[in-house]
Amino acid sequence: TKIGVGSEPQAVAVDPGTGTVYVVNFGGNTVSVINEATSAVTNTVTVGTDPEAVAVGPGTGTVYVANFGGNTVSVITPLTAPGAPVTGTATAGNGSATVSFTPPASDGNSPVTGYTVTATDTTNPANGGQTATGTSSPITVTGLTNGDTYTFTVTATNIVGTSAASGPTAAVTPATVPDAPAIGSASE
Repeated sequence: TKIGVGSEPQAVAVDPGTGTVYVVNFGGNTVSVINEATSAVTNTVTVGTDPEAVAVGPGTGTVYVANFGGNTVSVITPLTAPGAPVTGTATAGNGSATVSFTPPASDGNSPVTGYTVTATDTTNPANGGQTATGTSSPITVTGLTNGDTYTFTVTATNIVGTSAASGPTAAVTPATVPDAPAIGSASE
């Protein structure tokens, strides 16, 4: 199998812990990061001038690139899935709830690309499981059953994967406003 990487590949290193492959590209001053399982380039990292050698720190996944031009070493911190977001509040609506949250403390060294909010119906579990996605807080989940009680969790996703779920929000109960009362007869 041939994998397209940057210009003038010089050296290869494999992280034995994850199987991630790192290829130093002399002609572009980059390192191509390859997922060994899929043989796909998942990231390209710019490093110093004229990189020639690469090594992976045992147990840490930290990548060290020796740059001939400038006599420097570039350090690449490994990418991981983000940490879990921190839930804020859930505000009930008509068949919906709006969930606020705080981004995770760690993005895994790769920007968070989206969040997913998942509903859990604590009144009737079969009515739960609704999800909604977005790129920032708050996110509104629709399709909820009015009168049932729900909690919500949030996950964050980056190029590497998806975080663990946040802790649940406090429970809320979606409801609709009552119908207008019917006007009967008036007497004098």
